[in-house]
Amino acid sequence: MISWFYTMLDQSAAMMEVIKDFFNSTFFTSIAGAFAGAYGAQVIAERVKYRAELINQIRSVNTAIMISFGICNSLISLKKQHVKVMRDTFNTQKIEILEHYQNVRSGKIPPDTELQYNADYQTLSLPNLPVNILQSTILEKVSINGRPISLVSVLAQTINDLGLSLEFRNKIIEHRKANELSHSEQVAVYFGFPFNGKINAEYSTSIEAIYNQTEDGIWFSRKLCQDLEDYGNTVLRKFEKNFRDGAPRVNSPDFSKADKLNLMPSDQNYEDWISSHQKVDLKNPEKKRSMGRYILMIILVSISLFLIGVIVRIENQNYAMTTALCRPNDYECLSTVRSRTSWVWHFYYAILDSR
Repeated sequence: MISWFYTMLDQSAAMMEVIKDFFNSTFFTSIAGAFAGAYGAQVIAERVKYRAELINQIRSVNTAIMISFGICNSLISLKKQHVKVMRDTFNTQKIEILEHYQNVRSGKIPPDTELQYNADYQTLSLPNLPVNILQSTILEKVSINGRPISLVSVLAQTINDLGLSLEFRNKIIEHRKANELSHSEQVAVYFGFPFNGKINAEYSTSIEAIYNQTEDGIWFSRKLCQDLEDYGNTVLRKFEKNFRDGAPRVNSPDFSKADKLNLMPSDQNYEDWISSHQKVDLKNPEKKRSMGRYILMIILVSISLFLIGVIVRIENQNYAMTTALCRPNDYECLSTVRSRTSWVWHFYYAILDSR
């Protein structure tokens, strides 16, 4: 191997011509063209794929936003039409009953004064909410992590709990209607007051549970809409940076009407949850590059560096023999000589052949 290399050095001038002819040959230009064509085609294919991925992300985000918005609107309607009125009426009547008992004890009113209240025994049911579709869309089609994942999970659990609470209240109502109770016992059972040394607060606690779970469902679904919208706009900015136009707009739900009617829960009621689920910077969907592209780049760079090294070494030794710095057969001199100040000059003169 060493003798072959030294023989090549003896014929450096001819080798230079061979290398130049190689670079100018149809074979080399064909290989280079094939590499460049393959690289360019792969770049274009990946760019087209990346564009489609970003558009699909925005569309999936829009779908998730509208489903979450629909869930939130359904819960707002439930609260406005039934839950809020039911709870407010219940609490108002409870205060009035307690005042009645206080007035009886203080002697302001006779003990036999009739106690009046309106028991709300209207059964309620939860509308069919597409929570499973929402979870599937976010977990399978939207490349997002962090707080939105927690939001969709806790929203699903909240809606499930709300459905159970409504069913439990309906069962209590059915039981009350099926059993005759005295007026005093009816009042005690309805409002959760003591009666004969016992307290049955099932109905009163179900009222509070239904209200709180409805509030939670509204807040979590709205917050999910907001986080999804932020993520969608992040993806949209990424798209516009790379492709400018052609992407769908990100949906922006309008909660202004519910805000004006004071139907939206306050963030202050959820400070503990917010502090434990801080919003993180949303990462753009990363562009997936195939390993083939990197391998192709590595091959091209490796071949280029190898050929440059050969050209520089041969030109260095050829110029040393031309300027009589080394004799043609002085292999020790040729292996250590530096005929120019930088390898850049060797490469420059070897390519241009203009010494």
